[in-house]
Amino acid sequence: ALWKFMNLRRFLAHLQNEKVMSLRDKTYLQRQSFRRLQIHILLGVTGILMLCGIYIPVREYVQAWTIIWLAIIILLCWAMLLALVDYISIRLHFGRSEMENRIEKIRLDYEIRKFDQEQDRKSARQNDSNDPKNDSGDK
Repeated sequence: ALWKFMNLRRFLAHLQNEKVMSLRDKTYLQRQSFRRLQIHILLGVTGILMLCGIYIPVREYVQAWTIIWLAIIILLCWAMLLALVDYISIRLHFGRSEMENRIEKIRLDYEIRKFDQEQDRKSARQNDSNDPKNDSGDK
């Protein structure tokens, strides 16, 4: 978790200097990084609690054993909830980006068709003006 935190600091500093990325993408990546850092911390704490829970004698310290294992279950459920939120966030973010790309593609296709039609009309006009008309009859 500590290694992840150090990398997160570097990543966020790099993200602030990024000029090409949109504000929406920067915000998305920041939130995703914080969620994933939380998951790493939760899993680290859960691992430590599991080690403690293993070495507590159940018959002598029933309450402590129960509290530790309930805390483990709650932390794991919280980590799974964060992972689910991360999954939904990915789907929403990239689903929206995909929709924006589709709309832009449709708009560009329309512009291309419109341009092609204009070019066809111009070439038809040029062909009509360049072709000499044969007004004399057959001899």
